[in-house]
Amino acid sequence: MSYHVTKKGGLARCLALALAMSLPGLSAARAQELDEARVGDLLNAVYAMHAGLVASGKGGVLDTPVLGGQFFEQALLDALGAAADEGDPLTAGTGGVIEDFEVVLPPGGAGEGTRDAVVMVTAGGATQAVAVRVALDARGAPQIVGLGYGDHSFGRLAAGGTQTETASGDAAAGDGAVPSAPTLPYVARLDQSALPAAWEVVNENRDAYLPEAAGLFVIASGGDDRFDDAEGENIFRLAAPAPEGDWDQTLTGTVTAKTGYEAVWNGVYSAPDNYLAAQLFAYPNGCGDHLYLTIENSRPRAEAAPLVSEFEVNLFNGAILADMCGAGRAAGDAVVAGLAEAEYRLTLSKRGFRYFAEVAFPVPASKAHPEGVAVARTPMVAHFGPVGTPAMMLGQWRRAGSGESEALFTQFEIQPVE
Repeated sequence: MSYHVTKKGGLARCLALALAMSLPGLSAARAQELDEARVGDLLNAVYAMHAGLVASGKGGVLDTPVLGGQFFEQALLDALGAAADEGDPLTAGTGGVIEDFEVVLPPGGAGEGTRDAVVMVTAGGATQAVAVRVALDARGAPQIVGLGYGDHSFGRLAAGGTQTETASGDAAAGDGAVPSAPTLPYVARLDQSALPAAWEVVNENRDAYLPEAAGLFVIASGGDDRFDDAEGENIFRLAAPAPEGDWDQTLTGTVTAKTGYEAVWNGVYSAPDNYLAAQLFAYPNGCGDHLYLTIENSRPRAEAAPLVSEFEVNLFNGAILADMCGAGRAAGDAVVAGLAEAEYRLTLSKRGFRYFAEVAFPVPASKAHPEGVAVARTPMVAHFGPVGTPAMMLGQWRRAGSGESEALFTQFEIQPVE
């Protein structure tokens, strides 16, 4: 399932965009279309204007009649006005200055002439999901006709459904449902003919993954596909914020180290500069392909490069094998080759505001190591506040060049920890 992401822009730019959208000039055919670009432009403009107005102490979009009347259906304005004491609906009732937002547009529409979207908005230190329904007005201009969050719904979302759990444990939202953190334990089986309903793909390349009975088969080529790459392809993520409390988020699968530069990511992702992830990767190191486990913590900074901290564990230098460059070379090669058949379990764990990575996978018997299951863990890193949505991907290091990497993801789960 693909989706389109647009990010917060300058207030002046979005005001100009909003003005342009309100003026005549579209062709008759174009004016009758409600495509992804028009919905994204509308919601970006509305949220950027709202953020700027609130930050400057001038109320918000809904407190400005000319803007409210321009971009919201009157019936929705009336419903929101009657529930004004329930807080700011554009921030899911949280209120306060908007620190960031992201517009998520699933493919297709909610019905003839309408489109649904979700805005992940961070305000007051909390990230909330706001469901939005957009339709064309009599002039052919896009207009917000429904809003919803939590158990609140207004306008044309007032009769929306509620979030349910499928038999496999996948979060499935009914029409008009507002995505919320998954109920734990959450288990998504990936060995089916389509992605689970609640999953979406960042920078989708449909030619590089295939849901099938054995699992989600993914390939990567070209090098440098990573969470922190703005063009990194096929980041699979759950359309819901990470749950509160302590938990273990585990990705199960196999990976074939065809280039020696493969990387499997399991984390919580908001943007290329805002994520926290466990990573299992291969990288040549003189004596052959080594395996590494890392925990990587990226935090955005205004007008500066993100602050990135990480811990890296060389699994073949004491953590699992004692010495890759000595008698352990054959054993290391056997472990790397075995990951193409024997499943690993790569886990990102949350304990309060601290996170660590852990990996477990079978190790074949050798002179250097008995047969068994090897387990390794990184030190902890700290991350305050929301970190995004659960996500996974197959990545590559740049030196992979044009070589092709492949992985099979079979299960993604989040288990509560007491």
